[in-house]
Amino acid sequence: MATRSEQAGRQRLALNARRLRGQLGWTQEHAAERVGCSVQALQRLERATAGVTVDFASRLAAAYRTDLGELFVPAGPWQRLRAGRPARPSAPPAAGLSPRRKRSPRGREATS
Repeated sequence: MATRSEQAGRQRLALNARRLRGQLGWTQEHAAERVGCSVQALQRLERATAGVTVDFASRLAAAYRTDLGELFVPAGPWQRLRAGRPARPSAPPAAGLSPRRKRSPRGREATS
């Protein structure tokens, strides 16, 4: 089992790798192809469930067009990954559809 500091390092790497991949707009499949690893290896890295070698981290940094240090900068709080692909931004309501009804402070529908 990983020590607390090892797990913190894995989580920092995972968050930064996810952030950088997202900025590039790449799927895990595309990123794995560019890095030269399996999709499962990239998924384990992004979930912080596997340690990586310096060679692997260097390949990752090169594929993501950044330097190795960028993968280890302090990141935000650890976030558990949601299953599935990222949600697409919601589109504005189509023409002719009514917007949501406003509610009065008492929770009843307001009349217009």
